[in-house]
Amino acid sequence: MGAERPALGLALPFFNEEAVVDAVLDELRAWLSAEPRPVRVALVDNGSRDQTRAHLSAAVGPAGAQGQSSLQLIVLDENAGYGGGILAGLRALSASANPRALGWAWGDGQIEIGVCSTLLDAVEGGAALAKVHRTQRQDGALRRLTTRCWSAWARGMGAQSVDLNGCPKIFQAELLRGLPLRSTGWFLDAELVRACEERGLPVVERPAVMRPRRGGASKVRPRTAITLGLQIAAHRLGWRP
Repeated sequence: MGAERPALGLALPFFNEEAVVDAVLDELRAWLSAEPRPVRVALVDNGSRDQTRAHLSAAVGPAGAQGQSSLQLIVLDENAGYGGGILAGLRALSASANPRALGWAWGDGQIEIGVCSTLLDAVEGGAALAKVHRTQRQDGALRRLTTRCWSAWARGMGAQSVDLNGCPKIFQAELLRGLPLRSTGWFLDAELVRACEERGLPVVERPAVMRPRRGGASKVRPRTAITLGLQIAAHRLGWRP
């Protein structure tokens, strides 16, 4: 008899996160132990140049490498971009586990991973996409300002969500086939949300606290907001990554 089909396949990308990876993995294990539904997690090392990959390899171990664990390791020798790392994880999960729902979270530990259970509830209840809306932010002032500027511009361009980039995001697995995601950069979050909004698909948002970083450095820069603003404007005019 084959393994039970996972209720969720979650891509969790890491890029130079050796300062926080162990804490993130500890929280992930605790959530997986408490979550009654079967979950498969792709730990994606997105071209890290520190010891992140070694920590992820140790967490997966030989059993995980043989597909007997809830964790699997995806190694990218070169950084594939924010979206590229996530897409690599989603492809691997679709091929190896065929989960009923797919999604992604962040490997920096700033959003509690346990919120994925609430998001999965919403998807199983009929939502096409369920995502976090960051109602409390304890991250750095520069990142908050960057996000506010980007969000205001996105709403001006027609976005309904007040937090396009809020993660985790969990969605019905068939969406990956019906709404092929292409962006290998920061636009991936907006690409998924706007595709659902434009088609009138139900999107559910759940509040979450964005915690301070426990180590390492954010990859978000002011130029990120500028790039995203240009991309969502181009997207409204018909551009697709």
